[in-house]
Parts: sequence; structure tokens; C-alpha cells
Amino acid sequence: MKKYYLIIISMFIFTGLVMAENNYECTYSKSKEKDLVAEKNCLSYSEGIRNQVTGGDALISRKVCTTAFYDENGLGHLYSSVGVFYFTKSGLARKTLNYDNGPDYFENGMARTEWKRKIGFFDKRLSIVIEPKYEFAFPFKKGLSRVCIGCSQRKVGEHIEIVGGKWGAINVKGEIVQPIEYSKSELETKLE
Repeated sequence: MKKYYLIIISMFIFTGLVMAENNYECTYSKSKEKDLVAEKNCLSYSEGIRNQVTGGDALISRKVCTTAFYDENGLGHLYSSVGVFYFTKSGLARKTLNYDNGPDYFENGMARTEWKRKIGFFDKRLSIVIEPKYEFAFPFKKGLSRVCIGCSQRKVGEHIEIVGGKWGAINVKGEIVQPIEYSKSELETKLE
């Protein structure tokens, strides 16, 4: 029994040390008007290390949690040098994609997340619904998301274009409904 407690305590200490070394400044909104406020040490995040205690990607400081604006789903969002995050009032945060100068939109109840350069989906409770395993995924539309393996990003002006790779489609359960074997244009034709 003592070994069990030592393991749990070690996990908390290790997690705390890892998180403490990776604190970032962020900007967030305190009101619906979206005036952004900068805050130092507001985000604890480490790429490649998920917090096994909370199940989230990151933790948000108590000060931000108590002063942030929350949407109708009880979520706030912030911007940092390591990405855009949704977060809850309890401080649990999930990295999302930057879309249209803000956090990714929820479509079919899910938004996209990025983890170790792979894209997946999470729900409004910030729980992972579809594990990150695609190089890119479009938001869900009519219950389907177009996904790719082996594709890459190309900068076109101020936007990013996704090129190459093999494309397919998944449903909201993450099940493949169009095999990931088509070019982007072939998949578009199949889905029309």
C-alpha cells in the first residue's frame, strides 16, 4: 500500500516539476467585447507530455480562471506562443487550432486539437473524442470530416494550404467512411 502512495505522490511531484518549467505568457479576454489582457505565467504546457492527472494538455492559472470571460458552453480561450487553448473554470485546458484569428469552431459538437503534430477532435467538456492521428483534418460538415495522412502545409500569402498526401473521410465516431486513399480532389468528387 505504501508503494502505491509513493507512486501517486511521485506522479504529482513529477507532473508539477514538468509543468512548472514550461510556463508561458498568454492573452485572454475578460469580457464579451474581446479586449485582450496579457498575463505572465498563466499557462503550464509541455508539448509531448499530457498531464496524466488531469487528462488535459495544459493547466491555466487561478487568476486567469477567475477573471476570464466564458462562453455559453462554460469555456474561455487564450492565445500563447505555443498555440491557442480552450479552458474550463477549473483550469483544465486543451490545445486547439487557430482558425479565422481565433480558436477553432465547434462543429457537430467537436473542435480540432493538435498533439505531437497530429490532428484529432475534442468535445465541449475538453474530452478527446477522436485521438490525434491525422496530419490534417477539416472541421466536421454534415457529420463528416475530410482527413489526410502524409499531407503538408504550404503558405499562400497569409493563409495555409494543405497539399499532397492521401485523403479520406471519417464520421463523428472516428470511423473511416471513405478510405484514406484518394487525392484531395478525388475525395471532393466522391463526397459531392
